[in-house]
Amino acid sequence: MTITTNMSIIPSGFRNSTPEICQKYFSDLAKHRHKPDQEAKKIVQEEWLKQPFRFGSATDAAEYFADWLVNRKQARRYKPRTVCTWISQCARENGIRWR
Repeated sequence: MTITTNMSIIPSGFRNSTPEICQKYFSDLAKHRHKPDQEAKKIVQEEWLKQPFRFGSATDAAEYFADWLVNRKQARRYKPRTVCTWISQCARENGIRWR
């Protein structure tokens, strides 16, 4: 497999490394960058599953939970559309359907 990289964005310690090592480095960076988002997703899904029919739709739940995350002092604000995707995914995985 051939991996092409932009050498200008690779730290100097990695410039002589194999593409696979560089790929792992950037993969690890991406995991670290997305960790807060994954934690927020997990928190929302767990909280929503406690009372899945409290809201009439995933959109209604998403609007509530987007604000709820802000009140929990999350590091960043999530758009309701993002939270709606998390809730819809959780509903599908748990066989939950709205009316």
